[in-house]
Amino acid sequence: MNGVYAGSFDPVTHGHVWVISKAAEVVGPNGQLIIALAKNADKKSYFTFEERVELIEQVLASTLPVNLFNRCAIAEVGNEYLVKFAERQSANFIFRGIRNVKDFDYEVGIQQVNRDLCPNIETIFFLPPAEMAGISSSIVRGMVGFDGWQRAVAKYVHPIVVQALEKKVCKDSNS
Repeated sequence: MNGVYAGSFDPVTHGHVWVISKAAEVVGPNGQLIIALAKNADKKSYFTFEERVELIEQVLASTLPVNLFNRCAIAEVGNEYLVKFAERQSANFIFRGIRNVKDFDYEVGIQQVNRDLCPNIETIFFLPPAEMAGISSSIVRGMVGFDGWQRAVAKYVHPIVVQALEKKVCKDSNS
């Protein structure tokens, strides 16, 4: 069984890693989890596409057990419906994290459309632990730059991501 987990991962958070871990367990030892990373030229990302790929790979390699890490692959998803991308990847599942009621309402609507487009692909929702439920990449990015931000952000992202954010802040302040 194969599955897809999509996002911007700008940056990858502990919540993302938690969902990836759970999804990699579901696909099993003979399956593959495709981490679908959006490359959207119209969207201003904090990290470049290449930087996000590198961060995801580094964080997963240092966080996941080898058997789960080996089930993961990163792929670019372009201007297409995620469910059609999943179908092209021979996926059985799309995995989504649900942090709150707003996410739930949105994701249920998307899931219904996806089922209409590709009835053979199921959506599986994961509810993260409470300490991860309120955090998004946008919130993490919004915390960067304030006094003591590294300590605050470190609660939500891997140290590799904190270091990458520090480099961005230094680079931006020297520009």
